[in-house]
Amino acid sequence: MLKCVVSLLKLHLFNISDRIDLSLKYIKGNGLEIGAMHFPLPVAPDVCVRYVDVHSRLENIARYPEIDCAKVVETDFVEDGFKLASFEDGCVDFVIANHVLEHTDNPLGTLRNWSRVLKGEGILFVSVPNYLKCFDRGRKLTALEHLIKDYNDATTAPELVKQRNLHHYREWVEISLPAARSTNKTIELPENYKKDAWIENMVAKGEEIHFHTFNYSLFNSMLVNFCSEIDSSLKLIKIYNSSQYFELIAILQKSFIA
Repeated sequence: MLKCVVSLLKLHLFNISDRIDLSLKYIKGNGLEIGAMHFPLPVAPDVCVRYVDVHSRLENIARYPEIDCAKVVETDFVEDGFKLASFEDGCVDFVIANHVLEHTDNPLGTLRNWSRVLKGEGILFVSVPNYLKCFDRGRKLTALEHLIKDYNDATTAPELVKQRNLHHYREWVEISLPAARSTNKTIELPENYKKDAWIENMVAKGEEIHFHTFNYSLFNSMLVNFCSEIDSSLKLIKIYNSSQYFELIAILQKSFIA
């Protein structure tokens, strides 16, 4: 179900010239792309990208038959891309994560994990959808304070994060999925009397919905807060409005480490 919805997002990215231009400018050396599936970032010929996904390529093909299997990248590392637990500190030149950050319930914590594995002067290339330009329109814009609470509570009070996530799951089922179904009739919606059970099942399975919604202002505020309050080794270079404002692309760089 989720990948059917994500495919709708990818259809909007018919003009990826901004992504390509930024990739050629900033992505050098050897690094990782998280959750690329069938839509990896184009890179220069001398760049080496290894792919991280929670499922293998064959598993992804089996799970999402609607996707052209020939386009699905090989998963080099089968693990949680939000954590990158098997990677050492400062081991890669770049991390790419396009339309991934909205799928974690702790974006600030995830940014910290991605920053950790970057070498000095390494690049973090991260994009999120503008919620007003996709099926999340109609949902409430996430507040920066909410993201900070999710970060602070992740280890000290995870039950509070789970309580807040229930609201996100309900928004997803009641707003995002119906909006997505308007252009893709294969997306299944629960009947009203089954909605609560449907949501409970999603929570139990830990489905990766869009937990948070972003616009330029929030994306910028979150990244500025991260670089000033959580990880000062990372510097925000610029945020780009791309694909007719459909997505926001941020370029961040790690401080040089002698």
